[in-house]
Amino acid sequence: MSDLAATTPARWSILSIAAYLACSWTWCIGMFLPVILMRDYGPWSFAVFAVPNVVGAALMGVVLMPPGASRSLFVRHIAAIRSFSLVTLAFQWFFAIWLLMGVGLGVEGLVVVVAVFGMSAIPIAKAHRVAVALWCASVACAIWWLATAAPTMPWQDTFAGARPGALLFLAPVCIFGFALSPYLDGTFHLALQRLPGWRGSMAFILGLGVLFLAMIAFTFFYAPSIIDSANTRGATLGPQWAALPVIVHLALQLGFTMAVHFKEEIKPEPAEPQMSTSLASDPAAGPVLGIILGAVAFFLSKQGYGDLSLTETIYRLFMSFYALIFPAYVWLCMIPAWRAGKPTSRHIKVWLAACALAAPAYWMGFFEHREFWLLPGLGVVLLARWLVPRANAGGRGEDSPMQERTT
Repeated sequence: MSDLAATTPARWSILSIAAYLACSWTWCIGMFLPVILMRDYGPWSFAVFAVPNVVGAALMGVVLMPPGASRSLFVRHIAAIRSFSLVTLAFQWFFAIWLLMGVGLGVEGLVVVVAVFGMSAIPIAKAHRVAVALWCASVACAIWWLATAAPTMPWQDTFAGARPGALLFLAPVCIFGFALSPYLDGTFHLALQRLPGWRGSMAFILGLGVLFLAMIAFTFFYAPSIIDSANTRGATLGPQWAALPVIVHLALQLGFTMAVHFKEEIKPEPAEPQMSTSLASDPAAGPVLGIILGAVAFFLSKQGYGDLSLTETIYRLFMSFYALIFPAYVWLCMIPAWRAGKPTSRHIKVWLAACALAAPAYWMGFFEHREFWLLPGLGVVLLARWLVPRANAGGRGEDSPMQERTT
């Protein structure tokens, strides 16, 4: 049994891990992607975003409830999981820079800097306790916003240019991405290994199905005010148009996500290969992160693509990891070798080829606003499963609880 489960009362351990899950999953995706979606597709886009997000993340805690299931996947796919954390960390840093560039170096900028760096400095051993206080702080920000800055409804003018019909093509990609990406989140695996069994599953259901849902519900309500503020000023959409309570919420949650993805570590068992699971202890992580952020800085000197601002273009490029690259890895490399064994070179080659073939269709859908192209792009990835081995050394892929392929 994990140390947390052994030394902490059951109710508190479930609640604290639930809060940890909710806050570690409240990224710049949950706090800003609905703003973009609601501008482009109207308020119903929030359901297309939220339902697969909440259900997909919560189900991971149920699928991996059997003893050792999370540990086995973590050890065999450590490179992909660390890559997920590295990209996620870079994504949060980009969004924090975008926010700081927008609000400037006044009071709001000081709030961003203090909140981000303050949360990033938390002792990682106490992260699950800090998460409870952080979740309460975000709820307090929501109440503060409702009391001082909440706009009046209705929102008809806000969504005048929306294209809700395109959601038919967007929904399958959202389901694919949000159903599979959680299996590469190292903080989720850490939570399952700290609190295994039914209590871990309960923490996932509570954390993602209730606490995280409350966080993105806040996004649903403040999104129209950000859209209206940008439209009123004739400016491009960005987080800088949020009210101060929302900015505090954004900065606190960004800092926490940065901290846990950079510092959290799962120590290997004696029988396992010695491996570094923390980005903080990996000497290569800093240079790689620097290269990614350097590339972002380079793009910031350029212009956006088409009718998209430069910052939104970069944001969408980051989103491609969670809509295509990472879920495709789970679909093509993790699920077929579910029980045991690492992905073979055949798995990796098929994954890379499928992503390369699907990328132009995803580009058409997300950057050219021709969402119909998302369906053939996703189809390429789904059909690529027929090209990967059903089993590799040590395990049969058909034993996966998500395996659907038949002979």
